[in-house]
Amino acid sequence: MKRVPATELLPLERSDLEDLRRAELISAALHVVAASGVGEATIRNIARIAGVSKGSIHYYFKSKEELLGAAFREHDRRFFDTVSKRVISASSVGERLHILAAACFPDDASASVEWSLIIEILQLADRHDAVRTVSDDAHAQWMRLVRDVIGEGIAAGELNATLDLELVANEFWALVDGLGFYIHGRLLDTNRAIVIVDSYLDGRLASPPAKSRPGHSTGHRHNIRSRDGGPDRSTARHGP
Repeated sequence: MKRVPATELLPLERSDLEDLRRAELISAALHVVAASGVGEATIRNIARIAGVSKGSIHYYFKSKEELLGAAFREHDRRFFDTVSKRVISASSVGERLHILAAACFPDDASASVEWSLIIEILQLADRHDAVRTVSDDAHAQWMRLVRDVIGEGIAAGELNATLDLELVANEFWALVDGLGFYIHGRLLDTNRAIVIVDSYLDGRLASPPAKSRPGHSTGHRHNIRSRDGGPDRSTARHGP
């Protein structure tokens, strides 16, 4: 019989055990959200799926919102890792952005559910700082991805060098998120949404930037602010 090294028999450190337990609770929260929606993601239901007491959850997370924020961060991380690898593997800017948009519009059977979850998370972000921080971090990451793709296209000579990276990234995600709301309301199917985004990209990336109106500049980000002074989460990006 193979002898197991003594080091493998040592108990896990407390920090390792806590990380493992937190991961299990996050996984349970994601399971509940995916199966029943954010509204059913109560401490009681999450504890039942995780096989722990409600008190155990409160030991690791101060509130349900903090747990949901952690769960959403993990969900978005997985989605971003998957999509960014596909984007990087594409050969042209147009193809990369098409892949990115298509990933946000899964088949019609799941698209409405996915966008429902996104909308619920955005609503939570407006009321709870723990979720807001996660939402803003995710939005910044997706914005950075589009800026990088556009910037690489400019450096390679594929795109107009005068394109405003920040403005184009804002336009792209505002369009994608707006179409997501239409899909959520069953006013649009995913195939049509992808056609609309592709049409925008074909025109926007091939054309010089629009002239600024008096008092406005296309050389700076139009940073819309919400009533509380924070970023407007109507265009926050999260992986469906």
